Amino acid sequence: MKKTTFAALALASVAFSSSIWAQQPTYAAGDLIMGIRATDTSNSLLINLGPAANFAPLGFTASFTISSADLSATLGADWFTRIDPNTGVQAVRISFVAATGIAGANGDPARTLYTSSPNAAPFNRASSTTQGQADSRIQTMGGRFASGDLTGNTANASIQANSVANSFASYQPGGANSGGISFAYWNPTNEVAPGQTAFLDRLQTGTGAGTVLGSFALDGSGNLSYAAVPEPSTYVIGAVASALMLAFYRRRRLAQVG
Repeated sequence: MKKTTFAALALASVAFSSSIWAQQPTYAAGDLIMGIRATDTSNSLLINLGPAANFAPLGFTASFTISSADLSATLGADWFTRIDPNTGVQAVRISFVAATGIAGANGDPARTLYTSSPNAAPFNRASSTTQGQADSRIQTMGGRFASGDLTGNTANASIQANSVANSFASYQPGGANSGGISFAYWNPTNEVAPGQTAFLDRLQTGTGAGTVLGSFALDGSGNLSYAAVPEPSTYVIGAVASALMLAFYRRRRLAQVG
């Protein structure tokens, strides 16, 4: 089983100089962008987690550290539990998106989409033309992300005003570019609330259901973990262990009866 840990690299980055505040985040087609917004605040926190294809291998796990300072500055100190007084539901929304562009990226075909989902059942795939529309929106959003400034606290992260053109929030429900659903494409929304599991779907162009690659979980301290679908051997070991345990208890019960 592979495991990768991505700590907050800003501690090392600060050594360069205070000019880090003028540096910009990076984005390339196929990168997985995590967006954390709140329905009752004016800014969102965006983090580039690297190529989405990195999250596909069976058994892959990863962990990330998102700065508490960034989360509090963007969403409020109570971001993990706060209720939006206007809606009566949790204010913060978390989602993940990636798109490979018209040329494909990181080994994926053109217009392959990645998205989070609140449901274990994946979103459906669609034609190249249809997925191309969502792909274009994600690339535009990625360009806007790359034009921002690094927070200096979380690796490849930026605090973005929801009001700027083509912001991440503008493509989520209620945003100017959303059409009422996520990226004017995913319905229901691809967002989850804090404490909920965000399943990661991979949608190559075509028909039928997409593929669930794994799931993300974010805790109240800003620790983000990812676990891919287990390797087949894991299922085999689990099944064998369960069978042995069942046989053991059956033999013990028979011995007690006898």
